[in-house]
Amino acid sequence: MQIALESECQEDIEPQSLVEIIKKCTGILCSDGYDQITFSHKTLQEFYTAVFISEQSEEDKKEFYSSVKFAQEEKRYEGVLKFLSSVDRNDYVENYYIACFKEMFNADKVTTCIDNRTMMIGLNKIIDSISIPFNNIERKASGNTLTVSLGMNLSVDDEKSSFFLLKINKTYFELSNSEFNIL
Repeated sequence: MQIALESECQEDIEPQSLVEIIKKCTGILCSDGYDQITFSHKTLQEFYTAVFISEQSEEDKKEFYSSVKFAQEEKRYEGVLKFLSSVDRNDYVENYYIACFKEMFNADKVTTCIDNRTMMIGLNKIIDSISIPFNNIERKASGNTLTVSLGMNLSVDDEKSSFFLLKINKTYFELSNSEFNIL
């Protein structure tokens, strides 16, 4: 709280008193039982982090968005990035979303109409990241129908953005938990 107050040029306010007021009046902050002050819910922390980032200089925001374009950092900042897509929409799209799109689809420029070649490059990258290990097949026979359950793996390169790969996560999860009927 001391650092926050100093950054806002509010050095005449007692940090501990402000913490107690915030705890009592808002419920945003609470004690964790180990002499630490924490947010009462992780999403509050993610939201206020996103708001803080959105209020930074253009250069600082560009640096932040560049630093999270790696699979491990995207996972770490997933909630913050979701909030940034709303509270900092223009810079989020320009410095993060489009940059990830260009990387995934090898597109030099993004237009309103994506050509088939560019789309196929990206789709092939996505398809290449999915593997189906056929050594773990579960078969169930019922009448004339054979049901096959397959396990699937999704590989993500930690050195690249996984933004678009994670967008297919729901589809991947549904496929990996599906049963295919073969007649």
